[in-house]
Amino acid sequence: MSVAPRLPGMRGLRRSFWLAGLAALASGGATRSSSAQLVLVTPDDAREPPAVVHGELAYARGTGAPVTWLSLRLRRGPAALIAALPADATVEAGIDAWLASLEAVASPNILPPRSATDCGKAVSYAHVSWPRDASTPPSELLLRAPEDVTAALDEQGLVARSPLPAAERYLVWSWPASELPLTTRTLRIVGGATPLTLAPGAPFPLLISSITRGPEALRGELANQQLRVTFVAGEPSSDYQLRLQDWLGTRDEPLLETRATAPLFDWSIFADAVSMRPLSDTYALSAGRELPEIEADECAKQLHALRDVDAPGPTACGAAVDFERALAAAGLEQPTLQRFVVSGAQGTVPNDVGSGGEPSNPVLRASLLDDAACPNVDVAPPIVLDPPPPERGSGQTGNAATTVVVEETVVSDEPADPGCSCDAGRDPYYDDRTRIDCSSDTSSEYDSSDGSCSADTSSSSSDDSGCGSDTSSSSGDDTSCDGGSEDSGYDGDTCTGSAAPDRSQKAQARLTARRRRMKTSLWSLALAAVALPIRRRKRRQIGGG
Repeated sequence: MSVAPRLPGMRGLRRSFWLAGLAALASGGATRSSSAQLVLVTPDDAREPPAVVHGELAYARGTGAPVTWLSLRLRRGPAALIAALPADATVEAGIDAWLASLEAVASPNILPPRSATDCGKAVSYAHVSWPRDASTPPSELLLRAPEDVTAALDEQGLVARSPLPAAERYLVWSWPASELPLTTRTLRIVGGATPLTLAPGAPFPLLISSITRGPEALRGELANQQLRVTFVAGEPSSDYQLRLQDWLGTRDEPLLETRATAPLFDWSIFADAVSMRPLSDTYALSAGRELPEIEADECAKQLHALRDVDAPGPTACGAAVDFERALAAAGLEQPTLQRFVVSGAQGTVPNDVGSGGEPSNPVLRASLLDDAACPNVDVAPPIVLDPPPPERGSGQTGNAATTVVVEETVVSDEPADPGCSCDAGRDPYYDDRTRIDCSSDTSSEYDSSDGSCSADTSSSSSDDSGCGSDTSSSSGDDTSCDGGSEDSGYDGDTCTGSAAPDRSQKAQARLTARRRRMKTSLWSLALAAVALPIRRRKRRQIGGG
């Protein structure tokens, strides 16, 4: 890119200031920023949200030459990415399949809370995926001097927030002004003493994936279980990204999402719910969709064979070389896949790590459930049984007879007996001088419509619901009995019999409550009102006679 002469002015003064600063750095006056080898430059407008939605950074290191990958998701342009390259580093454009495959394998999968389901589905999860499009290629410049970088940025209306580190050459990738979101082409840098670091900049989620020789832990890292995530049933989805952005806005600790070795080459099942292809297969299939000339199945077989140190190079993968180069950098002794999230405002320092670290599978159990999207389950109406029809002759024409519980209190001369022994006692409806005779009229018969029983002198006990007897009858499994004249339609006694003990033999009088159920109606209540006085009169006559 050629730089046209410019007239002096505010922009020219600003340019002169930065040129002076960069020249000082190049002559040896490097500051702490000189350790940053990747610099992101976006418009500095406090009235607008950050131009970067999120960034994806990946690196591999171990026994071979380190590799660094970087791609950005932009809300708008312009934007520029500057790489201060080491002497032995090579730079080229990568394919989208690599970072997309790392996300597919290492990004967390959100499970419903325990004892909850996804609208009735017992096995369900929501994969955390970040927005991406087919990448947009950059305008590329390879420059030698810092002042040339400043002039190139000035042409785009951009200004670096910090001085550039000293380097032998600078690679500038830039994208013009645009109001549409875009995903930048993946920048791949191989070589150098260590993976390239990213200078602190705007606050945005920076997703860092790494393949290293053995596990490595970032300083101060915490597990992503620190986030209180909601699982949204029915879709399914989650609010993981919102909770993550809230965390990054208030906390400095990096969050660990994955640390495992199996996902590189082996099928994996996590929490009995998430079945995952290995990274070797995922990358080959994704690369085959991006580059039609690749034989995806054969490429997957050859990448899978790379776990053997004597395996030949994958000839079927064409330009899809990222998986092979990552293994070459990390080595085959114990390659470990890890994924972190940090804030772009803090930048990254891949060397600021320690060996070891707790393993972490790419699953996260949600704390809350949102089931508003689940379809409403129709609740069956309660089963309603029609009341039985009224009995013939009951005089009812409308509603069914009402069940009434009648409480009767009687005086018992004998200890309580679970059955009806036809013993005599005081009738609560009469005074103490009135005796109740358990015997009945010889012409009385058992009335099936009544809940009591009566017997004549020739009857014997049976399994009726009541009992009645004279001195010649035997007792049975009766629960209540009553007696009276043949015209008595209602008996208020609970038990009558002929074998009433003498008053002098009573050891103790005790009150017992007995319940009986009968169906009442207006006609039956009227009939009872007429029959009760007649029955009382007859009993008094019998007692007095």
